[in-house]
Amino acid sequence: MDNDTWTALMDRLPPDLRGQINAHFEDVFGGYLRAILSMLTAIEARLTALEDAKDASAPRRSGNGR
Repeated sequence: MDNDTWTALMDRLPPDLRGQINAHFEDVFGGYLRAILSMLTAIEARLTALEDAKDASAPRRSGNGR
């Protein structure tokens, strides 16, 4: 269903039913989006920790190029 069809359908509904449908979609998809954002934040934190560990374990070179 494209956006125009969805909008036309929603415009035909009584305002109280439209509000209930919108609230349901916000609850369901909002929960999914929050879970995805939480997973991405955890992944970013692990990648940062891995990069920091890699940087800390890299051999240090002396300033004279040897």
